[in-house]
Amino acid sequence: MKWNFQLKNNRTGEDIPEFATSVEITLTKTELIFDFDCKNSKFFSASNEYNGPLFDGDVCEAFICTDTDINHYYEIEVAPNGCVFLNKVKNNGGGGQTVDLYPIEDNFVKASVELKEKDYKLKFSVPLAKIGYDEKV
Repeated sequence: MKWNFQLKNNRTGEDIPEFATSVEITLTKTELIFDFDCKNSKFFSASNEYNGPLFDGDVCEAFICTDTDINHYYEIEVAPNGCVFLNKVKNNGGGGQTVDLYPIEDNFVKASVELKEKDYKLKFSVPLAKIGYDEKV
C-alpha cells in the first residue's frame, strides 16, 4: 500500500510553497517506508548523536502508533545529516501536554539522505517486527 501527502502548515492548514515538502509512505509485508522530498532547506542538523536533540533543527519525522492507545507511539526523526532520533513515547495529555520519552537503544531505522543545491530527499524505513505492528489493530 502507498499513500502520498503534501505537508501543510500545522496551524493554518495552508500550503507552504517556499518550503514544499511531500512524503510517500509505503507499507510492505516487512517494513514501513517514508520517502520525503524537501524543498528550500538550510540543511540544519542540530546534533550528530543518535537520539540527540534533532528536533531543534530540520528533521523529517513520523509518529507511529501500533496499538489501540494513541497516547503510546514511536517518534522517529531523521536530520539532513542522516542522524536518527528513535524513542517510544507516552503522551500524558493534560494542559501541559507532557510526554515521557523512552529511548530505543538499538537503532533499527535505516535512513539515507540525498542533498541537492537547496533541496534534499530523505528516506527512512522501519521493520514492522521491531515496532510490534499488527494489521488487525
